[in-house]
Amino acid sequence: MTGPTSIGPTAAVATAADWPDVAGLRHRVFVVEQGVPADLERDDADATAVHALSRDDAGRVV
Repeated sequence: MTGPTSIGPTAAVATAADWPDVAGLRHRVFVVEQGVPADLERDDADATAVHALSRDDAGRVV
């Protein structure tokens, strides 16, 4: 008998639909954890930069 298959975290280039998750993660890491002022955390390059996002088996951002 086998249990559920776990593939582990996955990573992919973020799409526009992923932006709320990308922004939330960046806020937690840079603003909350590292103390970067929120107004400095984002810049004009974000619109053209490639962002990657990793999720666990449950779809949570990691």
